[in-house]
Amino acid sequence: MMTSLSCSRHINTADFEITSFSALTNTEFESQAEFGLIAIQADLEDAVINGIRIPTEKQCQGGKLGFTFTIKRHSGNDEKLYYKLYFQNTSYKFDDSHPLSGENFYGSWMESSVDFKPLHDFSDEIVISDSLIIMGNPRNEHIYFGASPLLEIVEAEKVKNQMELIRQNEEWYSSIIKKAKQENRALEKQLMLDAKWIINQERANLFSVNNRHWRNPRMGQYEFMLVVITESQYENLPDHQRNLSNRNENGDFVNPFGYFIHGEGSNQPDVQCSVAGRRLKVFAKYDLGSGIYVREPSDSLTDRTYYSRSCGDSERLFRRAHFGQYLAESSDGVLIQNVPVVENTSSSSFTAEKYYRLEKKYENSNSLRKSQVGISECPCKTAHSNSKRNEIVIANPGNSPDQTPKKENVGVFGRIGMTYGKWRAKIQFPAVINPQGVWNGITNAFRLVSQDPLASWNERRLCNHPVGYVPANAPSTEGSLLLSRPKDAFSRIDLEVLKESEFWPSASYSDSTRVISKRKELQDEVIMACSNWDLACHEPNNFILKAKRNVYEGHEFIHHRWNIWHQAVTTKQAIWRGDLLVSHFYYYEIEWTPSKIIWRVGPTPDQMRIICIMEESMTAIPNNQMLPSVTQEWHSQELWPMAPFNQSFIPFPSQDIVGRILEVSVE
Repeated sequence: MMTSLSCSRHINTADFEITSFSALTNTEFESQAEFGLIAIQADLEDAVINGIRIPTEKQCQGGKLGFTFTIKRHSGNDEKLYYKLYFQNTSYKFDDSHPLSGENFYGSWMESSVDFKPLHDFSDEIVISDSLIIMGNPRNEHIYFGASPLLEIVEAEKVKNQMELIRQNEEWYSSIIKKAKQENRALEKQLMLDAKWIINQERANLFSVNNRHWRNPRMGQYEFMLVVITESQYENLPDHQRNLSNRNENGDFVNPFGYFIHGEGSNQPDVQCSVAGRRLKVFAKYDLGSGIYVREPSDSLTDRTYYSRSCGDSERLFRRAHFGQYLAESSDGVLIQNVPVVENTSSSSFTAEKYYRLEKKYENSNSLRKSQVGISECPCKTAHSNSKRNEIVIANPGNSPDQTPKKENVGVFGRIGMTYGKWRAKIQFPAVINPQGVWNGITNAFRLVSQDPLASWNERRLCNHPVGYVPANAPSTEGSLLLSRPKDAFSRIDLEVLKESEFWPSASYSDSTRVISKRKELQDEVIMACSNWDLACHEPNNFILKAKRNVYEGHEFIHHRWNIWHQAVTTKQAIWRGDLLVSHFYYYEIEWTPSKIIWRVGPTPDQMRIICIMEESMTAIPNNQMLPSVTQEWHSQELWPMAPFNQSFIPFPSQDIVGRILEVSVE
């Protein structure tokens, strides 16, 4: 089997030659070696804090990838030689000669002080064994340095003692009382926050660390390249190739694979490079049984009644839990007007006739109840992690007769972010329509969300257009275009399941794409809605506006954007409800690449159908780091105006609406 391939474009006139280059020589990989592709599962045990390391010591001795190569001299020239090993993700990259190839995930040795290593003096042939690891922020970019996530965790006993010290100081305590009033925050909460702040000031070493988890390795395949160079050519190498942390004169990073295979480095006679024949394939599975971490909102005291070993804010869960629970920072939930009725809307007892009677009775009534659709005020009550079954259960709570009825969104989000990948979730969502074909009001969603939509380290690629990114929270008015900006860290890719029409309002269609249908919405159809939140960046050549018919890879889609300032492009595909009940669960997949997004669903991973494709000519594809999320939500009518049932006339649920997350993976 060929162990390597020369990547030098010119005829070899150098006084040396790379005669062999073998990658992934670890004994632990021997059983897979004959296939030329070594597959390993990423070890995510401490990835929440330290990021993903490939490999860890649990996967191979020393926790490093092994390499061996041989260099042979052709003459008596004894000029000193230098070498460097590189890795690059090939599954999710731009072509090496592409202007954006500097965005690719590539690197070398993780120590920023090490560039090329000198070879020992030799006259004929030398065999070298070396190693490297793949970790986040491989170029050691300054933007990913910042406060350690460990600052969020402070020992409870230390906080308690510091709070007591503040109480004993009358002047200090009075200032805390004043601050709590100004911030409209409970006194005990303000006292705790100030106590934590004081303790953290004593941990100065945690304020500027390399947060490698902010730019985690991508999943998929990796290739490896060896470059050997003479001392004279090494001295002439540009700084951006000596040390990958450096940028060129235009302020851009320069991909070494492009530089040495296609660029200037490929034409230098005393430079040899070789790409290993063996590659690495990495995939990841989130541990659903590792618990659920609760990050308490800063503006209220949290009800800790349901905290347990598997759900809460303990340091163990902070370090190990792969998922967290969504909690509202404030009372900013969607305001809806709802019929003052509680009923089991998921059962066959709630018929279309009942719905229409409620609609007729309350359509012009002042008796509709105004309420917020919020997120749980009692963490861990509506989300559970089961370590034995390795699953997470979420439940929209039912309403009892002795309480003020409400509709409550529930959900969890992953705590280990990545960029790109084929994200697949095996989920047993609750049915969105009952046996009578009536919508129970729930929208199920598997989505990817920005890991930090406010942080500069997680900003998307620049939007190079006068109409840049329209902020996600901008008002839905034409004036929001004035708020557009070239940078933004918000991103979201949705796959939603609900009862909705597969068509858009007639005003959205042009003559060429108009769809005319007088048929009634099929009782047993549900909609799979796919959305890319591109924040209305107008840079794509075929920027989507209104409804537009497109054909990709033999599939026809109607892509839709409400207006020029609307922040998302959406498609809707009808699917028979029975398909979702074949195995009591379904697979939902978002394949996110640098230039395209593909959504798929199916009963098994090898029986998935494409339900949407969007590509870079029509919508801005995000390139920042995102997290997986699973939610069950109550959406207001404005979000889905074509739905055959109006959320306002769907009663409050009397029973819990339960969903199960059975698997979340990335490859």
